[in-house]
Amino acid sequence: MTQSNVSRHLAKLRGSGIITASKDGQWVHYKLSSTFVKENELLANYLKLEFGEGSVYKRDLNRYRVYNDSGYSCQHIRSDKAMVEKYINDLGGKNEY
Repeated sequence: MTQSNVSRHLAKLRGSGIITASKDGQWVHYKLSSTFVKENELLANYLKLEFGEGSVYKRDLNRYRVYNDSGYSCQHIRSDKAMVEKYINDLGGKNEY
């Protein structure tokens, strides 16, 4: 899926109130909206279960946690992306699909 297709899908999900977004520098973090979760509890629980069991999701979540705990910022990534990627790969596992 191309970046533009992903952006278009995310915009539709945001527009329909399924997800919310918060901007953090150049990054945008998405999550299920609390209203959607309340109104669709069964579906939300199913999605959490399915994503929780997916190996790619688990690996990405682990890499995110390593990055989040590292103290690195977007400025670090811009100045030395290879160093930050090596740190995350060493502690969080490689992002191999």
